[in-house]
Amino acid sequence: MGERYISSENRNGFSFKRAALAMLAGAFVGATLVSIGFGIETLISSYLNNEQHSNLLGTLGYLLLVFMLPAFVASFIAFLLGLLALGIPTWIVLHRLGLRTQKTATISGISVTSLASILIISGLDYREFFVRIDRASNEEIIFWIFNLIMLSLIGGIVAFVIWKLNYKIKNHN
Repeated sequence: MGERYISSENRNGFSFKRAALAMLAGAFVGATLVSIGFGIETLISSYLNNEQHSNLLGTLGYLLLVFMLPAFVASFIAFLLGLLALGIPTWIVLHRLGLRTQKTATISGISVTSLASILIISGLDYREFFVRIDRASNEEIIFWIFNLIMLSLIGGIVAFVIWKLNYKIKNHN
């Protein structure tokens, strides 16, 4: 009849090992998606700016080494720190309130990532965000909004991955 979401493994419904591995997997997925997006954006930008590329393989290798690998490392660290600083406290509150569904995890991932992205864009001073928006060109605003949406969606995917690895469905019939 009803479904109940419980943490996997432990009798008490929790496993630190599983949670830590889920966080690492989430950070890996988030960093991978960010670096792929960054690589695609860079590739499109270089072709729109009419930069000459003699061979596709060399261009992709250059793109991977110079842009995507550093983006992956920086994003992995950012996602891991974000999960430690914001994800764990959010998860504890939601877990204690009994809000353990896939939908709740995904929405909270989107929400927390949106807020964190705004803080990062504003330089960790929310008042500065509105000053920067006021002085920004239309192109900069569109760029910020696009990146905010993309990072928020990636945050939702990361939360879903972590939820999927942490919880299993126990049917009550």
